[in-house]
Amino acid sequence: MISVGTFVALIVFLLVSLRSLSDLRWPTALILAVSFSSLIYAVFVHLLSVPLPGGGLWNWLAN
Repeated sequence: MISVGTFVALIVFLLVSLRSLSDLRWPTALILAVSFSSLIYAVFVHLLSVPLPGGGLWNWLAN
């Protein structure tokens, strides 16, 4: 999580979990993973003001 960032790691984890534990197709699993990750990010960063690790990939994409 530290090397790629919380947001990216969460999307990958949810995508793999949804695909392996349920019978969802790739597009549906991707939409759910991105939407839940965005919701979790918004709650923790904006509502609760919890700093989440950005990671090297996130910092590289921001520049």
